[in-house]
Amino acid sequence: MSKEAKDVDGQMSLFDMMNGASGSQASDKPSGYKMAGSDEILSAIDNLMGTSSAEKADATEEDGLPYEETPPAPDLTTMDVKKFHIPEDDDVVEIIYEEGDLVSPIYASDREFVVLSQKDRMVLVQDPKSKDTHEMALADLKRVHHYGLIFDMDGTLWDSSEAVAASWTEVLSRYPETEGQVITAADVQAVMGQTMTDIQKHFGFTSQIMKECMTYENAYLEEHGAVLYPQLAETLQKLSNLMPLYIVSNCQKGYIEAFLKWSGLEKHFKDHLCFGDNNKGKDRNIKKIAKYHSLTDYFYVGDIENDYNATVAAGGTFIYASYGFGEAPLAKYHIDSIAELPDLMKDILDQE
Repeated sequence: MSKEAKDVDGQMSLFDMMNGASGSQASDKPSGYKMAGSDEILSAIDNLMGTSSAEKADATEEDGLPYEETPPAPDLTTMDVKKFHIPEDDDVVEIIYEEGDLVSPIYASDREFVVLSQKDRMVLVQDPKSKDTHEMALADLKRVHHYGLIFDMDGTLWDSSEAVAASWTEVLSRYPETEGQVITAADVQAVMGQTMTDIQKHFGFTSQIMKECMTYENAYLEEHGAVLYPQLAETLQKLSNLMPLYIVSNCQKGYIEAFLKWSGLEKHFKDHLCFGDNNKGKDRNIKKIAKYHSLTDYFYVGDIENDYNATVAAGGTFIYASYGFGEAPLAKYHIDSIAELPDLMKDILDQE
């Protein structure tokens, strides 16, 4: 936060400017009252509440499924705000709205205020300690970090290699040209993280066999499940209290849904996207999730070097799950078990 934003004594606020006050006429404001922001800050407020027109146009590109259209941004000037709270010794504040479940982290002053009402670009706020009431410009609120944590699937959240191998072997037994062929867990692990197209080429399957393998695999996993990594549910609960969680995978459509339905962990994730949804690679889909959910800082947890490369290409921060199926020697952060992730995330956020 700049010195100008903190030191308001003897300066004129946007509210005074809007009412035609000169520097000598500007009313005294309590120390917690912040100076009005610039056009850049106003733009940040618009961005905080949703995707800009340019971004909306970009979001309608051809690979948009299931994100062909960005939902309209809430109108900050008319929406009724309950309150916002600035924790002590912390510039981050959450604004909670009456309509919907939108929670947005922003900069504000170092005080706690209760919003009584708002009109146009001004809000009437009350300091609950002194009960003093003040007018504040919406431009006094600056956007800061909006974090998100995105997960890979295989080798990160669970190990499905045994179950996938069993389901594929069953499918192969139905075709004369592949009857007797056995797929092992090691075979599956060797291609984990690759797209369906690449996996088909690797095994030399026909399109029909590959399609049936994927379809049957989803049904098999939804019924039988796979091996969840230790303390997964507890860990996701802790992480969801820190920031929203997402899944991005190179898997076929329906695979993530099968995992969520069988595991009962759907409540912890806000959204997911995969290669099977739009035939786009992991880097593109990480960026799509981040853009759609207005994430300014996002982390991707994966277990192979391709995950690292996709994260870097998408502009995110990579966390290497060393307990998975591969290597990522360039990763700055790593965990040896999923249960280590909450403490690591807290450490990272403390450094931000």
